[in-house]
Amino acid sequence: MKLNHILNEISYGSLIDKEKYNDLDNADKTLYRYTADSISKIDHYFSELLERYPFKGGIVFRGLHFDSQEQYEKFISNINNGFLELTESSSWTRFKETAADFAHTKKSYFPTPDLMNAESKRRNSGEHMTGYAGVVLKTNIKPNIAIDVNLSEFAKEDEIILPKGKYKVDIVFKAEPFNRKYTNIQTAFDDLKRGDKKSKQIIEWLLLSKFDELSSSQIDAIIKYKYDVILKTSISELKDNVIVDLIKDYKLNTFELKIDTPFILPIDLYKRASKAMQTKFDKMYNIIDNELNAKILKLESLENVIHMNINDLKQCANSYHHSKAIKSLKAIAVKTYNKVNEKNYAKSNNIPLNQLTKTLEILVKIMSL
Repeated sequence: MKLNHILNEISYGSLIDKEKYNDLDNADKTLYRYTADSISKIDHYFSELLERYPFKGGIVFRGLHFDSQEQYEKFISNINNGFLELTESSSWTRFKETAADFAHTKKSYFPTPDLMNAESKRRNSGEHMTGYAGVVLKTNIKPNIAIDVNLSEFAKEDEIILPKGKYKVDIVFKAEPFNRKYTNIQTAFDDLKRGDKKSKQIIEWLLLSKFDELSSSQIDAIIKYKYDVILKTSISELKDNVIVDLIKDYKLNTFELKIDTPFILPIDLYKRASKAMQTKFDKMYNIIDNELNAKILKLESLENVIHMNINDLKQCANSYHHSKAIKSLKAIAVKTYNKVNEKNYAKSNNIPLNQLTKTLEILVKIMSL
């Protein structure tokens, strides 16, 4: 069985409505398949489809993605004096942003293991694209030359189909992975200073792929970029955003312990920051910790707590190990544990055994902070 046939069978099962498909004539069936799998050929019915769905003309874009340097250089060499020869019909779009998506990653309705591995590697490294490079082409099409899929009922995105032929094109955008673009890490920070539109992605890449190579001053620069609003937070705002609460479930007569803090800097960034930056956050932590401690001391007991959301406090434990608030919470947990662990506690207080078990588990977790 041919590969195309296998893929078309898959597309019928997942991307094509069989009932709708069977009611179409051959030309629309072909267009429907083409938009569903991006593999089916359309040339045989191109003239008929052009008559039904004519493009009025204008600027269109196409994004191309290259896995290797060889593929990229071969393509560039094939653009002779700004002209590109298309040997078959191809999909373009009126929107540069849509084309750019195709330049950054290889799109497919049928992802292969190679494509999935490439995407996983990109995500884990903080890269903004897969492969070696990508380009966005632009060309100007006269009326009634191309098929405007948007006029049909089969469009999944803005799509214009150009017939095979020779076209005057401009390369309006080139994409390259950060690891090729920033062989000198400082150039990445230069782009951050200039307000590069990919600043957030650059930061993510630096943290995931280049963290061990960064200096304390570069770590400071990342902190200032990511947490500028936090660094400018007033003392009153810090205090107002410290939350310690026991949320009661009146039906079950149980509680959820909720602790929120306005911000905790990740410990790996804190440790790598300069002494001056650490001092800034130490001052913030002291304010947060004092406020937390004052509110935790009002709890008195953690009886009947069967849920908790204290992730902020866990971060605080990792970042600020001299925390008075954590010490106080542990003390309350120990006191509560000793009380609820008494032999007749559950029976005397009419507490189900499974509920008591949940409370004990939470108390142990708190004591291990």
